[in-house]
Amino acid sequence: MINKSLAKIILGMGLAAGTVSGMSGCFMPDCSSVMEARSVYMERIDRKRGGIVAIEGFQGLTGLSGCRCTTVGATFAKKYDKALSASSGDWGGHIPFVGEISKYNGDLTFIGFSAGCQEVRQLAEYCKENYPQLKIKLIFMDATFVGNLGAEQTSKIPDNVYEVVSIRGQDGFWGGFHDLTSGYLENPNKTKLEINVLEKKSLDDLVEHLNVPEREETLEIIDQEFKEIQR
Repeated sequence: MINKSLAKIILGMGLAAGTVSGMSGCFMPDCSSVMEARSVYMERIDRKRGGIVAIEGFQGLTGLSGCRCTTVGATFAKKYDKALSASSGDWGGHIPFVGEISKYNGDLTFIGFSAGCQEVRQLAEYCKENYPQLKIKLIFMDATFVGNLGAEQTSKIPDNVYEVVSIRGQDGFWGGFHDLTSGYLENPNKTKLEINVLEKKSLDDLVEHLNVPEREETLEIIDQEFKEIQR
C-alpha cells in the first residue's frame, strides 16, 4: 500500500542559508530534517515554476547517503527558483507535492541517487496513471537498480518520462551496476536516453559511487539539463 502521508518538515529559509559558487560546489542545506524524517516538503518557492523531487539512496538510511541527493536538489531548486521535495526512500511521500505541481502543469524533474533511482522510477509510474498531463525528466546519479528494475528489465521507465539522463562513475559500484539501455524504456520512441560516464582526471582519481553526486562534472551536466528545461 502506498504511504500517501507527507511529513511536512518545512525547511523554509533554512535551505536558503547556503551559497552557490558557480558549479564548483553544491548548495548545502541543513539536512538534519531529512535524517529525522522520511520526507521533506519545501513550500517557499512559487510552484508555477515547476518542481524537483530528490530521493536519496540506501533506502532510508540517510546517515549513509549523507544527503548527497538532497544537496544536489537544493542547489538547483535555489538556482532555478523551483519547489523542492526531498526524502530518503518513501517515493509515495511525494504524491501531495506532485499533485500541487500538477495544478499548474509545471515541469517536474526527479533526481535519484543509487537505489533512489528505483524510487523516482516508481513515482514516475504513479504519475503516468494519475497525472498523465505531466512531462517528467529523470536524472539518475550512479543508479543501482533494486527490486523489479534489474537485469530482467521487467519494470520499465514509463513513457510519460520524456528524457532519462544517467550519470555514473567510471569505477562503478561494489554492489553491481546495470548499464541503462533502451531495454529499460517502456517506449524508446517517446523517451530519450542520455548516458554520461564520468572520467578520471588522473590515475589516482577514483570516480566511485559515493562521490558521483559531489563531482563538478555531475553538477555541470545537471545544470545543462535545467537550462534546457528553461528554454
